[in-house]
Amino acid sequence: MAVSPTPFEEAEIMATLVRHRYHIKGDARGRRADLSFRNLSRLQLKNHQLNGIILKGACLTGVNFSGSDLTGADFFGADMEGADMSGANLTGADFRGANLSRATLSNCNLSSADFRAGATPEDKARLIEAKLDNSFLCQANLSGCDMSGAELVEADLSGADLSQTVLLGADLSGASLKEVKLAGTVLALSQLAPAQLSQLPSTDGLAEPVYRSHPAKEISRKFAAHDRWVVSVGAEGARLDMEGADLRGATIQPGSLAGARLRHCTLRGVDLRGLVLDMVDFSYSDLRETTLDQVSLRGVTLRGADLSGASLREALLEPMPLEGARTWPANLSQTLLCGADLSDASFDNAIMINTDIADCTISNTRFRGVDLSKVRRNNTSGERRRYQRFTAPVIYVKTPIGVFSSVNWSFGGVCLALEGETRLPINEDILAALVAKEQPPPRRVSLAVVKDTPEEGRVILRFTSVDQELKEYLAALANRA
Repeated sequence: MAVSPTPFEEAEIMATLVRHRYHIKGDARGRRADLSFRNLSRLQLKNHQLNGIILKGACLTGVNFSGSDLTGADFFGADMEGADMSGANLTGADFRGANLSRATLSNCNLSSADFRAGATPEDKARLIEAKLDNSFLCQANLSGCDMSGAELVEADLSGADLSQTVLLGADLSGASLKEVKLAGTVLALSQLAPAQLSQLPSTDGLAEPVYRSHPAKEISRKFAAHDRWVVSVGAEGARLDMEGADLRGATIQPGSLAGARLRHCTLRGVDLRGLVLDMVDFSYSDLRETTLDQVSLRGVTLRGADLSGASLREALLEPMPLEGARTWPANLSQTLLCGADLSDASFDNAIMINTDIADCTISNTRFRGVDLSKVRRNNTSGERRRYQRFTAPVIYVKTPIGVFSSVNWSFGGVCLALEGETRLPINEDILAALVAKEQPPPRRVSLAVVKDTPEEGRVILRFTSVDQELKEYLAALANRA
């Protein structure tokens, strides 16, 4: 973890940013800021005017750029893991080769931003588990990016280049995919709703992930070293880390792979009975038709993994006990379990957000402590439907500044036609009433602005709270659409 700048270094950086603001205004005292390869980790730069700033190769881990104007900024090769850029204007920014893993880019304007690989194909931009919900990514170049597990709920990807992009486990609920470029794009069709599939001219550009083969001797050596690592509690051997490996033909002896790191791997069809897989990281791996009967998977990470058709009879996906009273739950967020046999398995206290359990065999399966309201049970309705956009019937929304009609709406919010200079307030809850023809009485709601585009005469708002009555109200309107 990068050390924060010293008080002297921070003062020097802030002085550079003051000169940059003069530069933006055309003042002779100004100078464009070039902080390439500098350490700005965890600095608070919220709501700053930083358009055109140069931050090549800079350490920006955990920095707060929320609400800032970073139009045309140069982040080439920067480390921005965990950065907060929510609500920032990043139009035309250069993110080639940058690391944005687990960064927050919600409600950002990223139109025409460049996320291509850096100097070499291996130096690709990383948006692993980044939050990009409600972001504007029109015409963005995301070719070659690793966006595994990214949250792209209601994002606008119209015209974006997704060639060679990895979207395993990404949440694309309600995202617009109009005119996107697909060529070697790693994306499962089961991740898309029917409305999104209809936006694609063809699915020919979708591809399976590419995995690396390893010699049998190398695999055996690494497995043996991991066994020594487990037995000696880390004093000897080495932890198994084979990200992106093809392990379908590997000889795996019964024993413990506890704590191994096997992200983006394929073990499709492999019989893993007799193994201890506690705390293994299988994120975004292909585990289709895998046999895991009676296997201990306590504290396992299966985020975005595909276990369609797998057998998990009597498997234990329970929390892993840690020191004291602490535990580490199994994580199955965005996991595909379609058609899997879950008979007599235990998922006690597991994290199962958007886990797809469509057509699973569930008999004596235990889900104690699991919020099953967040689990998906099929691929075409329920959770998917709430992100579908409707143009009819038209909803009228009475706000503090007037009554406006909807352009479209969903179970998550509404897009209003709003022309003129008067705009709705941003960053605060708006109390309003909505009503549709032949659907009285008006329904009181709380809304917040997501995106305001005066030049188009539109504003997008989301519901800040959705109770059962509002769900039923919207469902009645959807049934009339």
